[in-house]
Amino acid sequence: MYNNPPRKGGDCMDKTVNEVYDNYIKYLALKNKITTNENIKYKFKNYILPFFGNMKINEVDENTYLEFQVYLKNFKYSNSFYEQVHGMCKNFFNYLSTIYNIKNISKNIESIKTDVVYKSNQSKGTFTKKEFKKFIKCVDNKIYHTLFTVLFFSGIRKGEALALTINDFKNNCLVINKTITKELFNGKRQILVPKTKKSNRIVKLDFLTCIQLKQLIKYYSTHYSNFNTNFFLFGGDKPIACTTLERKKNEYCKKAGVKQIRIHDFRHSHATLLYNNDVKVKMIQERLGHSDINITLNTYVHTDKEQEKRLIKKINLIHTIF
Repeated sequence: MYNNPPRKGGDCMDKTVNEVYDNYIKYLALKNKITTNENIKYKFKNYILPFFGNMKINEVDENTYLEFQVYLKNFKYSNSFYEQVHGMCKNFFNYLSTIYNIKNISKNIESIKTDVVYKSNQSKGTFTKKEFKKFIKCVDNKIYHTLFTVLFFSGIRKGEALALTINDFKNNCLVINKTITKELFNGKRQILVPKTKKSNRIVKLDFLTCIQLKQLIKYYSTHYSNFNTNFFLFGGDKPIACTTLERKKNEYCKKAGVKQIRIHDFRHSHATLLYNNDVKVKMIQERLGHSDINITLNTYVHTDKEQEKRLIKKINLIHTIF
């Protein structure tokens, strides 16, 4: 079993970030999945170590981290990229302070993040039925039209959707038992089991969505000479890339003249749609694959203006006859 390196003492304080990095990766191997560690190693090798690598671990401070943020800006990547790198740095510096007993700057990282290179990637809202209708009318590609329809009317996660094969569409239901990684490992994205047992589920689909899926499968069978039931539902012989899906979503939102929401917000939209149509929260929880009903209530259920109007109407009625 891997043993932690010695705490403060001797020449430990003179070690560079490069020198302690290997021990850190061994430490992570005990707690993370292989694909998670591969992603961390990739980010460290290409973005973190080139900046911090030759610095002594006791010399890295808050000002250094601010300089690192400016350095990251040169890559001009997405907010999610900055968020990932930021989280990896925070965990790494926490590890260094624990093992080598040096100042823990990870405690201050939250307060020194700057808007220059890092912005929160929070939800920008959900699509109402009216907004989704405008959006989907502008999606002129059969595969993407069906994919966005499934995301909105099923509430499944992006990784779950992109991992689906034709075999997973049975009896007007989607069998959810795997997900696909965003990152490439050895040139391919990995198919993994879901993160929780509750994520393994069967999601029943509405009649019109089923028709679209059947038409899409028929399209594959007539346009691909190598067609088989192991084809990905969205992409055919290979899955759609997450970056391509994001780009397409942005293009269609702009074309439709609707607000830009995240791909994950299609899931929020579905939960809100069900809640606002009086579907019990317990059923929404099971459909989304949440292990905790509070996640469904506090994160995925949003109110809309129509529901607020109905609420005020009820209060007016109560007050009138009080």
